[in-house]
Amino acid sequence: MTTTAPPLTGVTVIDLSHVYNGPYATFLLAMAGAHVDVYKRQGVSRTQALATGYRPYKASAGIKSVGFGISAAWLITPHWIVNMSSAVNRLVGSAGESPITEVKNQAVVSLSAIYKF
Repeated sequence: MTTTAPPLTGVTVIDLSHVYNGPYATFLLAMAGAHVDVYKRQGVSRTQALATGYRPYKASAGIKSVGFGISAAWLITPHWIVNMSSAVNRLVGSAGESPITEVKNQAVVSLSAIYKF
């Protein structure tokens, strides 16, 4: 029995996202064998503050967000699947208090159709 490497083995992905779909997408890439480096910062350095007008802010460690999601899948035929997902998320702690945070509450709804060969 031979095993094949996942299709993205040897690929590095850098995740700079700040929305729901970014972490989910990088999770899927990691499941396909990619190495994922995640960078999350809600802070503002002195240099960034001078360039943007935001006040300097040092984000602290801790819980970044809380949320809830739900997903449902329907098997339409033996080959077609329809999936619907929804999630809400709220930034808390230093992420929620950061001057670059414009909206603390985030929501996403997705609908997908999948064909299985």
